[in-house]
Amino acid sequence: MNTVDALTGANIPVANFLDTGGKATAATVAASFRLVLADPRVRALFVNIFGGLTRCDMIAEGVLRAYRELGVAVPVVVRLRGTNEGCGQRVVS
Repeated sequence: MNTVDALTGANIPVANFLDTGGKATAATVAASFRLVLADPRVRALFVNIFGGLTRCDMIAEGVLRAYRELGVAVPVVVRLRGTNEGCGQRVVS
């Protein structure tokens, strides 16, 4: 929620907030991208992962899967902090 507050405070409108709940898989991340990108008004995606249960490498694999399957055409910013963050950062770089 701090991310939403920070973006809103900078006058950046936030249309969707998704909490992975610590059990996200690459498939659920890709499905989330599919759902959000179905709205033609989406101009960018900001993925901010901070946690211990959520595996950053799994999130990164989902982001990569979404790029491959959906042909993502909007800017995507990914911030990964937590379990396996180094692996995840290598995947999204």
